Amino acid sequence: MSFEVFDDIKKIFKQIGITTADQGSIVNSVYTLNGVFNDDNYNSLTVTVIHDYWPHFSSISISIPCLTLPRKKISVAYELINRINCCLKYDHFKINPEDRAVQLYAGFYSGMVSGDEEEADEADDDSEFSDSMDFYSYYHLRMLISQMIGRCFLFSSLFQELITTNKPVQTIFNNFMNNLTKEEKNIIDH
Repeated sequence: MSFEVFDDIKKIFKQIGITTADQGSIVNSVYTLNGVFNDDNYNSLTVTVIHDYWPHFSSISISIPCLTLPRKKISVAYELINRINCCLKYDHFKINPEDRAVQLYAGFYSGMVSGDEEEADEADDDSEFSDSMDFYSYYHLRMLISQMIGRCFLFSSLFQELITTNKPVQTIFNNFMNNLTKEEKNIIDH
């Protein structure tokens, strides 16, 4: 089995601006690749893509390295996560039980995606992707990762407020939702 999957995911990372943190690894046909995304304010996200070669299922998880929940805030964090996840369509937040890190997670099955070549960006064509997964799947995977990065940055402020204040979750969430800009609403809705 080849490492074509890594080549494709590295192309997506490069297009989005994610720096690969390693060369990737393979264990029993499961490919794992880690990367780091930094925004203009030097905020950092860790992006991990795991691709199971058979049945062509990928999972994406994005973590905020500086955001670890104190033990005493775990139960209220789950309440906040439930409220946020009700707003999201394709991804959801979770708490990693090992290190109490907040993660945004999505699964992606390549066989579920179809589309027209016209949907792709003008700069993209199917020749830049290998046969490890079809073109439309990787177009949508790139779009999904980009959306997840935006959502992770947007909602991270809620978790920061939860950690640093004693405000009730309902107050934190309602204030956030009531003060969203049009651009921020688009990040949630798409």
